Amino acid sequence: MTGYEVKFNGKLIIYVIHWACNVRCYYCGIPVNVKTNHSQLKRFENGKYIGDMNFGEGNTYVLSGGEPLITPKISEFVSSIVRNKCRFSIYTNLSMDVSWLEKYSNNIDYIMASIIPQYDICLDSFIEKIEKLRENGIYVLTRLVATKERIGLVKKYSEIFSKKDIPFVAYPEYKYGGEPGVIAHYTDSEKKIIMENSNYIGKLNLQHHGIVGKCSECPAGIKSMQVNPAENISQCANCETVTGTLRKAIFFGTPNTCNECCTCDIHYFYGLNGMKVPLDDKSIEGYNNWIERNKLEGKWFR
Repeated sequence: MTGYEVKFNGKLIIYVIHWACNVRCYYCGIPVNVKTNHSQLKRFENGKYIGDMNFGEGNTYVLSGGEPLITPKISEFVSSIVRNKCRFSIYTNLSMDVSWLEKYSNNIDYIMASIIPQYDICLDSFIEKIEKLRENGIYVLTRLVATKERIGLVKKYSEIFSKKDIPFVAYPEYKYGGEPGVIAHYTDSEKKIIMENSNYIGKLNLQHHGIVGKCSECPAGIKSMQVNPAENISQCANCETVTGTLRKAIFFGTPNTCNECCTCDIHYFYGLNGMKVPLDDKSIEGYNNWIERNKLEGKWFR
């Protein structure tokens, strides 16, 4: 997978719009009763969130969910992002119409297209949408959550997408229920398959059995924040003050020690550029040294 980098001057705003989804992937960390509860979409129907999510010019939004493209007035929200001279990326299963995104090709950093189990049977419509987006100048990556049941599909998809020059990454399955989430148990041979087809954040998660960031060791920089479906903001305690119209800003932990928020933009943003993590040094110190080196070489946002 070739490297890919986007530079921006404002904040990185990771907006988990809601937890609702139009599919029921059995491995999803969102409980079925939550993601199938579409009543949570009603608060978007009047479009008020479009103004609430305006953080000024020059920012980059990463839109995810649930499935963000089932959000009422989502096209109007995207238009608002673009009008404010901001860029955006979307995490989607590509099951919805995406043709309307083609006119925003100059404003989209990437689309991360998840291969849901329905596509395991028939990839035609999935690939057709990707190729159409790419024809319009939109960078699309594909991702497979490699559950134990789907390990055999990793090589298949790797070969299919490689022939079409479409970036593909396999990602390990998380098992939720505690904090932090931990990686599902894999045999050594299964882990090897994922490692050979993963991006570096997937590799790190496999190596450390899940990662939790801390502000004192924050490798994510200081210009990121995450907005959850309750419209609360979480950010590093070292970040600049958040400005906006949301109801409240919160910290995980105390204002000086943050235990959960610092790897979010690594996961959602820099985890896509295909850089290889050094596998000979699995220590936190080695990981942070590698990040700092890439910052200095200009491969990482500064």
